[in-house]
Amino acid sequence: MPTQHTEKKFDMTQPRNIATILSIIPGLGQLYNRRIVKGLLFFIVSIAFLIVFWDFLDIGIWGAFLL
Repeated sequence: MPTQHTEKKFDMTQPRNIATILSIIPGLGQLYNRRIVKGLLFFIVSIAFLIVFWDFLDIGIWGAFLL
C-alpha cells in the first residue's frame, strides 16, 4: 500500500506566516501596512544602528559564543 506524502507549502496568505516574515526586519511591517515614511524611518534607523555598533555587536557575539 503506497503511503501518501502531504507536502506543507509556505503559504504567504496565512497571517501567521506574513507576521513572521515582516517581524524579522524592522520597518517591513509598516511598509506592508502602507505607512511608507514610518517604515522607511524604522528601516534606516535599524541599518544605521547596525553600521555604527557592528564592532560592539561582533565582540559581544564572539564573547557570548566563547562563554
